[in-house]
Amino acid sequence: MNNNSWFKKEKPLLSLQSMGGGAAGLMISAGEPDPIEATGGTKSFPGNGYVYHVFTSSGSLVVTQGKGAEYNFLVVGAGGGGGFDRGGGGGAGGLYNGTAVKMGAPGTYPVTIGSGGAGAPSPGSPVGDRRGNNGGYSNFNGTGAGGGGGGGAEPHPTNPGVQAGAGSDGGSGGGSRLERESGGTSSNTPDTGAGPYGNPGRGAPQGEPFAHDNGGGGGGAGLLTTPANTSPNPPGDPTTPAFEKGSYGGMGKEVPWIPGTVAGVASPTNTAWFAAGGFGGGSTWAGYPGSNVLPPAVSPSPTHTTLDYRWSGAGIGGGPSPTGTNPSPAGTGSGYPGVNNTGSGGGGGSGSGPSRGGGAGGPGVVVVRYSEAPTMEASGGTIVDSGGYRTHFFTSSGTFTVTSGTKGIQYIVVGGGGSGGGKAPNGVTASGGGGAGGLISSFPEGPGGPNPPATDGHIVSPTGGPTSNGQYAVVVGGGGVGGPTSPSASLGQNGQLSSLALSPTLTVSASGGGEGGIYQGNPHNGRPGGSGGGGGYSEDAPSPKPGGPGAAGQGYPGGFGRLGASGGGGGAGEAGTPANPGPTAPVNGGDGGDGKGFADIPPSYGTPGPSPTLRYFAGGGGGGSEATRLPSNAGAGGVGGGGAGSRRDPGPTGAGDGTANTGGGGGGGDNAGYHGSIGSGGSGIVIIRYTYS
Repeated sequence: MNNNSWFKKEKPLLSLQSMGGGAAGLMISAGEPDPIEATGGTKSFPGNGYVYHVFTSSGSLVVTQGKGAEYNFLVVGAGGGGGFDRGGGGGAGGLYNGTAVKMGAPGTYPVTIGSGGAGAPSPGSPVGDRRGNNGGYSNFNGTGAGGGGGGGAEPHPTNPGVQAGAGSDGGSGGGSRLERESGGTSSNTPDTGAGPYGNPGRGAPQGEPFAHDNGGGGGGAGLLTTPANTSPNPPGDPTTPAFEKGSYGGMGKEVPWIPGTVAGVASPTNTAWFAAGGFGGGSTWAGYPGSNVLPPAVSPSPTHTTLDYRWSGAGIGGGPSPTGTNPSPAGTGSGYPGVNNTGSGGGGGSGSGPSRGGGAGGPGVVVVRYSEAPTMEASGGTIVDSGGYRTHFFTSSGTFTVTSGTKGIQYIVVGGGGSGGGKAPNGVTASGGGGAGGLISSFPEGPGGPNPPATDGHIVSPTGGPTSNGQYAVVVGGGGVGGPTSPSASLGQNGQLSSLALSPTLTVSASGGGEGGIYQGNPHNGRPGGSGGGGGYSEDAPSPKPGGPGAAGQGYPGGFGRLGASGGGGGAGEAGTPANPGPTAPVNGGDGGDGKGFADIPPSYGTPGPSPTLRYFAGGGGGGSEATRLPSNAGAGGVGGGGAGSRRDPGPTGAGDGTANTGGGGGGGDNAGYHGSIGSGGSGIVIIRYTYS
């Protein structure tokens, strides 16, 4: 995108009607339906230009205007329950994905949410039938999706004539308990277009060791359960041959128009996944994902919380023991339940344990989406219009003021970067790079730090905000000041916090970056912060000095310092690099960790980086290099405004400051450059955007 595509706010053109266009102006707008206005369910504005209503219990969507306007809707039936005693996994609920539908007249549109099928055994089941119960039916205004089939079970010993082994039919079929027999069938064939989607369940798996004695996986809405000889390894467990631990359920289905922060299970790109099949229960020996996995050479199974997002919160199969890497709930041998309001099936029960019952299926869900009202007017910061968005850039503290309209906003909040480490108590300066300011974002690229939780946008209006007057306070934190001008006696500082106040009870706050560590790490190593400062120079080899930790969901830790050089400060996108041996020197300073890149940011903000379409923020400062006699390099600043460290020999070079309004960390100093070699952190920034036309 060239620079000419970015435009700052100017007075809008007058409409034809206001210029005397009269009927011509009316004719242009006559065919446009009013935007939809509705209530019901949980209403959210994630800031992507759409309004979402999520129904997790039965109710109604009450539409007050918008006839003829387009909307999307999703209906997911409830998952089936898992079967008893090496039982099959419950099938996923059916899934219907309606897009570009025209809204009817204003009125009340009924919503029914199916309840998850109970895991077996359950009250009211026929004598000897220990299959899981089918999930309940979900419906939006007459369009429905059936519940998943219950998983098959070990036949009852006193009534073996009951055919409990086969999985039940449903939106997606339940898995079978019987060896080499198919699971339940799907009522959704063919599953094309809008749907409903669903797939059959799977028979008991074939594989060794003892895999024939495990339950089969339930069908999912997205993909069939894969034959054992072509299936991938279990998710998170690449060393174990496919299906040797039992059968896993069919994958769920991705619904790209729903953010994962709004409903379902979020993918790494924040799209939502729903309706996966439950996993089969394990035998006495093994079950995927089970617990006390034997023989010992088989790798441990992942925990319930680490299942791949494509399995959409499906219940995993019960394991045989209360011990091991993944015991069943309370060590009972029971299967796990499907996650609420995903429509995913419950896991089958184990072959041992005091319960061996199946897990319940996840209840269904209905989601409705439509476009927000086209305009909102607001002031504050520097305003740039481009690509259908209006963006406010705050490079200093101020107020975001909404004067008309109601919309969801997206935001980036970056704290000020930490300075390089200051002087030690004995006056020596040999320090780590400053950590970048913390980065919190509801943009699609997400916040900083390892495995951050996805963050939703927020609705704003003329009557919203902390004081209910449409005014939202913005604080932009300064960078930590390093060197002789620092107000700190140690000549180094953490960066300052940046924040955006959204309501009386919600303020989004990004911490300042941590100051770099000092010589010998006493009284401290790299300081904690939004991202942690790098560890300082250490003569306590081989005991390196650790970098400071980053704040959860904001940034990464700093790198270790060691004999000869200091570690790099952490960034929003990766950890700072430890001081490391170089090819021609004893040791080099660690590089600052790279920051995080965002699309649709004009080139006057952030810094360039590896991707030419992104602008980067919150890079860590480089560590200083103290080695002499042989040339050594100081650490480079991380992408996103991090300052480079200072090199003593040849030099001293002096450290770089973090770039203003990136939250970049300052570079670490060296003892030849002394106090003047410590870099300051860059100031933070707050960015707010919303759709605009």
